[in-house]
Amino acid sequence: MPAKLSEGIRRRHAHSIATHATALEGIGRRAPALGAGLGTAPGLLTGPVRGFPADGADVHLDVIGNRLWVAGRGFIDPASVFTRASPAWAFDNTGTLRQYGTNEIRRVPSPVGLPSWLREPASTNAIRNNSMTGAVNGAPGTPPTNWQKGDLTTGIATEIVGTGTENGLPYLDVRWSGTATAATAAQVFFEAATIVAAAQGQTWTNSVYLRVVAGSLGVSVFFFRLIENGAAGNYLQETAFNPSLTSALARFTSTVPVVNASAAFLRPGIYASVPNGATIDVTLRIAAPQLEQQAFPTSPILTSGSAVTRARDEFVVPLPTIAAGQAHSQVIDFVLPFDRADWNRLTGDNAIALAIQPANGRLEVWNGSQAPNTTNAYTKGARGKAAYAGDAVGRSICLNGGPIAGDSQTHPTLSRVILGQLGVNSDGQSPLLHIHDFRTYSRRLSNEQLRLLTA
Repeated sequence: MPAKLSEGIRRRHAHSIATHATALEGIGRRAPALGAGLGTAPGLLTGPVRGFPADGADVHLDVIGNRLWVAGRGFIDPASVFTRASPAWAFDNTGTLRQYGTNEIRRVPSPVGLPSWLREPASTNAIRNNSMTGAVNGAPGTPPTNWQKGDLTTGIATEIVGTGTENGLPYLDVRWSGTATAATAAQVFFEAATIVAAAQGQTWTNSVYLRVVAGSLGVSVFFFRLIENGAAGNYLQETAFNPSLTSALARFTSTVPVVNASAAFLRPGIYASVPNGATIDVTLRIAAPQLEQQAFPTSPILTSGSAVTRARDEFVVPLPTIAAGQAHSQVIDFVLPFDRADWNRLTGDNAIALAIQPANGRLEVWNGSQAPNTTNAYTKGARGKAAYAGDAVGRSICLNGGPIAGDSQTHPTLSRVILGQLGVNSDGQSPLLHIHDFRTYSRRLSNEQLRLLTA
């Protein structure tokens, strides 16, 4: 029996990979609901169909097929296991940023090109206007509301050239031109000096989309910056880096700690350092700047007059009740683009919490004890597969078909799995996570089966 099951897993696993290439059509468009609530919709199949759920799973969330099976309930609407208390934005399968409504799942391509459910922790864009509201073309023109630009008196002119959208991102085009009569800095600030409150020890991520529309910086050096200001808006210090700009729109990010003990506010922006006598004539596109108190950049959050908070995505998948020590296994297929400073939860609720450890990338399982963990590591931004199997005798985990790690501990009672976070209504240990597939089994899979399902 184990040999036949293993062979079946091999065949079905190979088939699922082969179908990924044809499953991309329609990514980013919400599929019709499969059912209503946690029951079965009239006219739908109530039992398994050929090849689904895969390998006799009790719960199978198939993002590619946009379907969810739960033993004892049949097919249920995937939307019924999801909540988000606000709209959100994400790039669809055409590469265009679009808005998703409250409680609407963001089904989008993952970084490896497969259909995925995107889940993120709650985050606030502290820049009050990244939609370019209030901008007026002209020389010098009027910058967007709440922005400031440098109208220089050292031979460099600043001009607001235009606004619009590119790939769904609102942008502002700014032109700097002239010959410097003294060393100077042509600059644009995305916020006022005393708006974004901050304190020493906090971690913030500053991001913006940029490209060169026309001209050249010449010998001038371009910087993307985050200034730390005092309580009166006085300059204290800044973190700045020199991004490599091209004609293609790209997102640049900088994650930094607030280090000055007197820091009270942050001020994001850009500038070009122009030497005395240097000539500059460049038009830059600035799109959707974002400043958030996070250790990594999240998806764009559009604002037009005040800071906006995107609520957390919560996927709470119901399970047939599993008693303490009862045989149980689960497998998740995912992409984790960024590292949190604490833990990167793949599945949660503490009964069985799979996580990728920060920095070293190892898979661990937590249910009151932080052991075991794998010897092989996950590579950020790559496709990953993680699996757990346990019963009254012990537990085992496997990452990407690598060596099995295990011990003699077991799991407590569980009746649900929370994907990508430790507990409901919590952003603790919650990463930005793309979910391709999730399955559970009411049996303890063998080590060989764990390797096959995660290879």
